[in-house]
Amino acid sequence: MMQSGNKTETLQNGIIVVTGTSTGIGNATAKELASCGFHVLAGVRREIDADAIRGKNIEPVMLDITNEATTCTLHNWTGCGYGQIFKLDFARQSA
Repeated sequence: MMQSGNKTETLQNGIIVVTGTSTGIGNATAKELASCGFHVLAGVRREIDADAIRGKNIEPVMLDITNEATTCTLHNWTGCGYGQIFKLDFARQSA
């Protein structure tokens, strides 16, 4: 977790995208950040993985970083595109 000065406090409760959350380090990262109070958009490729990762502060999103359609959807959700549902504070790629 980022801890330099007040950066942790500044980012806490922010929106973070983590890819590759089905297993391994992406999964562990998403769960740790959620337990610290961040709202995690957890990138998964299969519905069964979305069900497994869903929890408090974790919102699974269907995301395959090799698929332009899913990356464009996330791009729009996070306010980088034309619409804005979330304001992205941080991203972590694990895939």
